[in-house]
Amino acid sequence: MQTQTVMDQPKFDLDQTMEHLVQLIHRPSITPNDAGCQQYLSRVFQRLGMQCHAFEVEGFLTLLPRLVKAKHA
Repeated sequence: MQTQTVMDQPKFDLDQTMEHLVQLIHRPSITPNDAGCQQYLSRVFQRLGMQCHAFEVEGFLTLLPRLVKAKHA
């Protein structure tokens, strides 16, 4: 059995992935100040069809993305 990686997926877009990495790396985030990283990731996940729930645990913002199943008509 051969293991597949994300790179093996036909819709993998390396340029888009690199752009997301650049956006996150350039943010001066040091816990607990995330410099907008959680908000950025939330927007990206929502564009991919996920619901994001943000909550605070002991003063730290935590993001929980969840894949939402499409409803068929």
